[in-house]
Amino acid sequence: LENLSFTGGNIEIFCNDSLLNLKGLKNLSSLNGDLSLGVRVQEDYCGTYDFGNPSLENLIGLDNIASINGDLTVAFNPSFQNFNGLYKLASVDGNFWIEGNDTLENLHGLEKLIYVNGDLEIRKNNSLKNYQGLDRLIYVGNDLWVQESESLESLSGLEALTIVGGTIDIGINPVLS
Repeated sequence: LENLSFTGGNIEIFCNDSLLNLKGLKNLSSLNGDLSLGVRVQEDYCGTYDFGNPSLENLIGLDNIASINGDLTVAFNPSFQNFNGLYKLASVDGNFWIEGNDTLENLHGLEKLIYVNGDLEIRKNNSLKNYQGLDRLIYVGNDLWVQESESLESLSGLEALTIVGGTIDIGINPVLS
């Protein structure tokens, strides 16, 4: 996929045990759908199943993406450390979910992000200490969820946020002060 520059649909990447980064997508500059790096499957009677990429450390390879015209999901990647690689990302037209990334300590790599049109949900990232990296984010079109992060000490990094179009839900962050 090294020559791929555009996709009109979704990209879903999950259950790739040895995948460290996304260098193979280095020429991708336009995404007209969702980008999902890990998924949650809800089954009615059998429970919920999370499928991530156990070795994924960062997003190097997505360096040319300035906007995503759908949802962005980064979830259930236990080795994920930072958002390095999304250096040009300025807007997400849908929801942005960051969940269950056990080694994520901050949001560095998202320094150009200013706009999320849907929900911004950041939860269950147990090493996340603050929101540094979102320093330029000014707009969330719907709900802002800050939940269930055991190490979250502060909301530092959200100082520029001026508009949240829906509910702000901050809960179950035992060391947040």
